[in-house]
Amino acid sequence: MDERAQVIVELQTVLADFWYDVDARGGNDAASFYTEDGVFEASERTYSGREMIEKFYRFRRDRGA
Repeated sequence: MDERAQVIVELQTVLADFWYDVDARGGNDAASFYTEDGVFEASERTYSGREMIEKFYRFRRDRGA
């Protein structure tokens, strides 16, 4: 497998792991997929930094989403 194909497979795997965590585990580890200074843009808010992203997913879990 050439380097480009390998990178594509790795990115697809990380993306699948992320969405599995969000969909099946309530985002328990979702924030870990972001860098410390990562940004998550939701429909109405922007969450900057891993800590704020974790708070967002914690809020989702606490309300049963």
